[in-house]
Amino acid sequence: VANDVESINACMRVIVQELRHHIEEVEGTRGRLHEDLVHAEKVEGLGTMATGVAHDFNNLFAAVMGNASIVINSMDAEAPARDNVLQIQATAAQAVELTSKIGLYSGHCRFDGAPVKLSGLVEENKDALETLVYRGVKLDYRLDENMPLICADWHQLQQLLRSLISNASEAIVSRVGTITVSTGVMLCDDDTLAKIVLREKLPAGRYAYLEVADDGCGISKEVRVRMFDPFYSAKIRGQGMGLSVVLGVARAHSGGIFVESVPDH
Repeated sequence: VANDVESINACMRVIVQELRHHIEEVEGTRGRLHEDLVHAEKVEGLGTMATGVAHDFNNLFAAVMGNASIVINSMDAEAPARDNVLQIQATAAQAVELTSKIGLYSGHCRFDGAPVKLSGLVEENKDALETLVYRGVKLDYRLDENMPLICADWHQLQQLLRSLISNASEAIVSRVGTITVSTGVMLCDDDTLAKIVLREKLPAGRYAYLEVADDGCGISKEVRVRMFDPFYSAKIRGQGMGLSVVLGVARAHSGGIFVESVPDH
């Protein structure tokens, strides 16, 4: 009888331990789901706000540019104030470009899709990308020449690529290192897609991918939570919309973002 009681107690201890383990897993999963929900609501709220702000600003700057154009056409070529009005017009045009980036963040911007090959996009931007990195940073390319065509906006993907390269260069604090740009096709199952930054449900299947990897300082957990927020920067001086543009372009193209990084790696 004593042996039976001891065996039962031992079994009960194992069962209790297993239950505790499962409860911890459930609590961890619930915590992650809550974080995902909060993130999704924040992204959606900021996206809605960004769309409205971009629309209103575009209307204002359109009026500025239109009136500046009227003034320029009515002025003599040698008028002293002509250069000042031209500067107003140019500055307004730059502001319109910035508001278009704000609109990109929402992920609801429209574009005329056309066949695009990611490897070709990178190839045609190599010279421009060289100007975005520090002199001691090397750009290494590993491009799949047999990439399938995707339906995309060339200019938006170009902005995405440049934002990623600029961010990678800033991450190399020593100003000496390598940024590797890769393209290819990957098969994503549901478990893989569950790791993406975007919370929209994407179907499992084959996806064309663009990867930018650097050997810089890495990303801390605290920064990863906010890295796609508009105008957020872990640096002392931010440089505009940054990675929020990447997020918006990916959303607009029904894509996703994987982030793999640890500090000092």
